[in-house]
Amino acid sequence: MLDKSSTKLFVSGALMLLGTTAGAFADNCAPKPVCPPKPCCEPVCCPPIPDDCCKRNVCPPTGVITPRVDLVKGAGMEWFVTADYTYWTAREESLEFATVITEQGPTPAPTQAGGQGKVYRPDNKWVSGFKVGLGTDFCHDGWDVYAEYTWFRSTSSSNPSGFQTVSTALPALVDPYWNINALLFEGSDFGFSSASAKWRVDMNVVDLELGRNFYVSPRLMLRPFYGLKGAWNKQHMNVAYNGVDRESIDPVELSTKNQIKNWGIGVRAGMDASWHFTRAFSIIGDLAFTGLWEQFKVTRFDVTDRAGAQTSLIDLKENQYVVKPVVEWMLGLKWETGISCDTYHLSIAAAWEEQVWFGQSKFLRIPGCAPTNGNDLTFQGLTVDVRFDF
Repeated sequence: MLDKSSTKLFVSGALMLLGTTAGAFADNCAPKPVCPPKPCCEPVCCPPIPDDCCKRNVCPPTGVITPRVDLVKGAGMEWFVTADYTYWTAREESLEFATVITEQGPTPAPTQAGGQGKVYRPDNKWVSGFKVGLGTDFCHDGWDVYAEYTWFRSTSSSNPSGFQTVSTALPALVDPYWNINALLFEGSDFGFSSASAKWRVDMNVVDLELGRNFYVSPRLMLRPFYGLKGAWNKQHMNVAYNGVDRESIDPVELSTKNQIKNWGIGVRAGMDASWHFTRAFSIIGDLAFTGLWEQFKVTRFDVTDRAGAQTSLIDLKENQYVVKPVVEWMLGLKWETGISCDTYHLSIAAAWEEQVWFGQSKFLRIPGCAPTNGNDLTFQGLTVDVRFDF
């Protein structure tokens, strides 16, 4: 049996052993260092400019009237890249190319658009595109420079067919829009059984911005900007009508090929807004206006193919120089977070975007056709943006 002193010695040794073991496990399983809790906002000041520094003991900072939004913690220039996926549809006014008469009006001639029927235009489609951008915050009062390139291609078509070619039968297809049958072949009697049209738009745009992102309240951030917009776009509108000459019974195809090439550059200005309802989520809204100085090169070439013999009908060219407005706006939801103690920053946004390019339809119409000159080109759809700051 152990005496009292031996018992104390045994207990002390056991406790020391237990403490050593627990300490070993504690060292091996110690949690990894974590970032200290951060306030709702804490901008990083640029050391070279004392006036840029701000008080860090309040939120939002009050060292300046409109404190800058600083997403990455560190001194010196900061860079960011963006990549957008777009799912848009392009629309333009006055692309109608044929009318089908299903019930004749008081004038029983199939070349007259009287009575009841349906108007055809290319079917608009939704297609994918992209944007890529690069920017830098050059550490002077929160100002940044940002450049973005937009790429978009869309092709729309329509092919109505199955119409009568005799003057007294319905439904009958007529052409009151491009008027290549009535005006170019006066006195001839054509009956069209089908038509086809294809409209294509190619969009290439570069935006260059100088902006400043700052707080106007603890949860609202604004980024006014100004800069330049450059664009080089192209449109094609090709239409063909197939039928027969009722006098000679020869097959006839009448076609018109139209192209618009334009480039432009202009002053662009606008505002980006972000309202946070939590630390990570915000509602974003962007608006921009551009006065675009553009050159339009427009061509039209019409051809007839009668029983295999082709004849050129129209070969027109025109150049125009005009200033046209462009309006862009966007509304969506954004999620963002800091990475590695705010050494990096990541944001993902999904928004509905719309653009109106005024007066882009410059297709050449001959006298007697439906007017189209000066109609607008629009884009709208989903834009998903990913931004990474470092």
